[in-house]
Amino acid sequence: MGTMIQQLLIKYLIQNGRLGIPDIGIFQVKRIPAQVVAAGTAIKGPVSLITYHAEPVPADKHLFEFLSSETETDEVAAIGQFNAWTQELKQKIFDHQSVELPFIGTLLLDQDGNIIHTAPESAIGYQSVSLPEGVVLETSVVAEGEEISASDASWWIYAIILLLLGVAAIAYYYL
Repeated sequence: MGTMIQQLLIKYLIQNGRLGIPDIGIFQVKRIPAQVVAAGTAIKGPVSLITYHAEPVPADKHLFEFLSSETETDEVAAIGQFNAWTQELKQKIFDHQSVELPFIGTLLLDQDGNIIHTAPESAIGYQSVSLPEGVVLETSVVAEGEEISASDASWWIYAIILLLLGVAAIAYYYL
């Protein structure tokens, strides 16, 4: 049962981008957009990384509803299964065992009693793509507090014109 709960928690993390485990912490999917690399001659695809924050986790009703639906049991049974899995996980960690959760990473206790998270070796993302010879992309850096000016700040004029055309079409149809 523990492996099934673990797989469902990974599915929940992927779908929702966030998973809280009581007395352990919060895992989040951090998405890093595509970047220009190698002096503008290649593009590194977007990547998703799992991050960990040691903080108190409130009960997540949405998680319990998800587990109940996925296991086709009532919510009380799903909460019981989740709590049993969580207790087993905490026991292993606090017995100074290294616990590997597929996709999420490895958890272990440091000398000060804090949980340390090590992300999995492979990030989820795309490979870098080299650009054709002679094509170099420039990267622009925006200073903090500096705004990027819109190329056309009069977009609302087009919206009003489309609104008027829509109203005219409705009026023509009904009159």
